[in-house]
Amino acid sequence: MSELVWDLGGRKPKPLKSISYSGCWTCRKRRIKCDERPGACRTCEQAKLTCAGYDVRLIWNAGPNTSRRRIRSGYKVACAPMTDDEVARALTTVEKSAIDPAVTTTVGPFSVFQSQPDLENATADNDSSVDSTSNASPSLIDSSIQLGGCLDTDPIDTSPAPESPEQTQLHDDTNIEIIGNGLPRSSPHSSSSSDTHEIASIAETDVVVSHSPRWPARTNSPPEDVEFILFEHDLASSMIEDTTASMLMHHYMQHVVHLMQPVSHSRNPWKTVYLPLALEGSSQLDVQRRFPSASVAVFHSVLSIAAVNLQSMRTDQEALKQLACHHKQRALVALQSALAAKSTPYKDIMTAILSLVSADIMDGGMSDHWIHLEAGIKLQASRHYSMLVSRETCLLNNICKMLHLFGQTTLPVLTPKPWPGYDHVPRGADFYSLEPSIEFLYGITTSIAGAIFKIYRLSQYVAYYRDQSPRPEQEFPATLLQACEELADALGSYTITSESFSSISPTEAEGHMVDIARAQAKAFHNAALIYYYRSIQQCSRDCLYQEQRAVLDAMNEAEELKVKASSTTGNTGPGSASASSQTQSSFPAPITWPAFVASCEAVGEERQAWDGWWRRVQGYGMRNYGQQYATVCRIWERMDENESGDWREVLADLGVRILPV
Repeated sequence: MSELVWDLGGRKPKPLKSISYSGCWTCRKRRIKCDERPGACRTCEQAKLTCAGYDVRLIWNAGPNTSRRRIRSGYKVACAPMTDDEVARALTTVEKSAIDPAVTTTVGPFSVFQSQPDLENATADNDSSVDSTSNASPSLIDSSIQLGGCLDTDPIDTSPAPESPEQTQLHDDTNIEIIGNGLPRSSPHSSSSSDTHEIASIAETDVVVSHSPRWPARTNSPPEDVEFILFEHDLASSMIEDTTASMLMHHYMQHVVHLMQPVSHSRNPWKTVYLPLALEGSSQLDVQRRFPSASVAVFHSVLSIAAVNLQSMRTDQEALKQLACHHKQRALVALQSALAAKSTPYKDIMTAILSLVSADIMDGGMSDHWIHLEAGIKLQASRHYSMLVSRETCLLNNICKMLHLFGQTTLPVLTPKPWPGYDHVPRGADFYSLEPSIEFLYGITTSIAGAIFKIYRLSQYVAYYRDQSPRPEQEFPATLLQACEELADALGSYTITSESFSSISPTEAEGHMVDIARAQAKAFHNAALIYYYRSIQQCSRDCLYQEQRAVLDAMNEAEELKVKASSTTGNTGPGSASASSQTQSSFPAPITWPAFVASCEAVGEERQAWDGWWRRVQGYGMRNYGQQYATVCRIWERMDENESGDWREVLADLGVRILPV
């Protein structure tokens, strides 16, 4: 029988060698049969080759040829590589967070969960949660807080699929009322894909900030700042995967923290108090709690602040404005829930309240700051203005007290009070007992702060007797007149050289920061003189030219010192030649109370000089500056129509409340 031929050429195909999957490694490599003799095979011996043996070979997945073996599904990494210290810290956080055994707690790659959940209890919890949600909704709607244009904006859909509402029951049995209005119920830590695509392009721009070694907290920050800056391991995994939230947090740490006070300092509370608590709040987003902690409120406030500041630099990104409103509303919900829990530490509650004030300041400072400040004052009173507290709590109390003072001195309507026979100082309002930290927090000394508050008190007493009767023979109490004269003597004899600025030591701040603080304090002193002569003595605006010029020179001096300090590295700030092209400034932003008070009382050429200063500071990206500048311009227009009027009357007509910081 003829042989069967398979190929068309009539040639018999060459048989393929089979691959040996057993035997020694040398025979496997040669693709020949091995006799598998123990020790060393005879096949290799006959070929005069070294037998590689039969041991199991381990392959390490570290070379370029094995890179594809490590490819995971998806494009996001749930957790970055961690050091031993970070692993230990994460495990400690998990153990502390696992309060409720029925709740899964996740920190990085570690989780704690119940091995055998009770189905009956879980069902009961779900039923009660639904009831609490339905009960909580009316309290959110019946609110007295106005968020400007935020509440008219549709809530941002921050999840790809519908989720259940927050299961939070809110109580009204607290004397501090901070209630949101129409607040959204979407996921607290995720963002919509459309917003992410719109905002993702900003991340690269945000990274391009001034990298001057003369200004702290840059990419070359000292080692002691690492625990606050390296947030990749502190944030929850869901936060890391949220590109928008991570970008906003990065912008806050690299840029915003330096804007919130006029002097760079190692004890910057927006970095040492607000930021760590916000990072802690990010890890609470994945934990289902009945009452969210105050740290969650701080986290959302920080993101709102960053979004507003970034949107002021990138006006074409409308999604950032909506995102800022969204996070501000969520901060209100979280804070109200934390107050209802009645177990939140004082420091955390005060930080959450003041973070909402900061969010309003960054957004314009005309929406609801006074409500939060009153809540902060009530919170201090509930502790009877305790003095023996931690350094962080002392900083927060000073911030609350100073912001409340700035807000009171610019109230549209002054509340008259009868003279009690002596200058009565309410408990908790003794500004001479303030910690010197206000020197770097606001660029003001304790003596000047006390004088400003005394001017405010005496102006209330003077207004009471001026309103009693229009008759010129109406006399003021002799002791009140004596108090007014003594205050004028104290203001006139004050010199800035008597201040040591002990809180701004070379170990905690750079040398030129003392000069910046001194310039800011000089502006406060001369603005206090203007405030005194106009509020109590009712002097003519035209005769205050010397004080006007002193305030303007001091405010400009502070800005020039910042530019001079950074000139060695080529950085530019607001007011320099390239300020129009570089709006992202890493300089500490000035406190505007002296400028606002002096601008409102300015006349003639002084207004032109102040107009230039207000335009100069717009480069900081603080919307509060823009709102104050617009308000000053409207006051000037009204004062031209009625020169005998007062700028507070204009504020009352406009329905505006200013927080000049």
